[in-house]
Amino acid sequence: MFELFRMDLRRMWKERFLTILPLSLIAVLGVSYALMSLVSDPFMLDAMAAQGADVVAQDFEEALQIRQYSVLQYLHAMLANGGMWLMVVGCGTGVFCAGDYTRGAVKNIFPIFSRRWSYVAARAFSLLAMVLELAVAGFGFAVVLKPFSIFPTWGGTWLDWLQLFGTTTLLGWAFALCMFFFTTLVRSEGWMAVVALLLAVGFPATVISGVAGLLRLPPLGEYTLFACSQRLTMTFQPEVYVPIILTCLGWGAAYLLLNTWLLEHRDAA
Repeated sequence: MFELFRMDLRRMWKERFLTILPLSLIAVLGVSYALMSLVSDPFMLDAMAAQGADVVAQDFEEALQIRQYSVLQYLHAMLANGGMWLMVVGCGTGVFCAGDYTRGAVKNIFPIFSRRWSYVAARAFSLLAMVLELAVAGFGFAVVLKPFSIFPTWGGTWLDWLQLFGTTTLLGWAFALCMFFFTTLVRSEGWMAVVALLLAVGFPATVISGVAGLLRLPPLGEYTLFACSQRLTMTFQPEVYVPIILTCLGWGAAYLLLNTWLLEHRDAA
């Protein structure tokens, strides 16, 4: 298993996953910050109004609210809301895992490691390393940005920062394991991007919630990974985060077991 883990890390480095993915996340965060700076600039709003744009008092109020954001609030808005974090993690891990099949690597891996659980476990640890690096890159960018940004304060306590970093990483890892499972089913890089998009924007969660409502079942959509991402808060609240952590761990374990079972039956040596 350790050799597979080393092989994954070597491949991540060789194929530049460890550089392209963090830079992609930083680029998205940078563009988002630039847009926030523009729309929150009162001089820009005045110039737009002078050019005949429909700028109302509410626009100035929203601009003032944005300029009162803390760094923690900015990170929460970027990573927790909208599915951007899940999208980057999903596309990166989906394409990486699908590479085993599109490049024929499994033809060499499976005959040597007949026990599929060792392959799944090694991949789980390598995906954790990838997600952890992504989280460090995202939070690191926000820390470096602070002295040059429009945000007046850091926001929150060290515990608030720690819980957001930890739950974001755990959520990303669980989502990466989800993509790993779907890769075993689909085995196509192109289709994995589509799957990542649908899951990241919460399409399955919405369908599940709608069907559960029609059948008068409990709100099953609240137990999806997308729903967990929407429940993340900026303050440490154990009553909120314990269910999120348990849900992420439960889905992660389920995907690992399902993946092992699927490989044992579909790719028996």
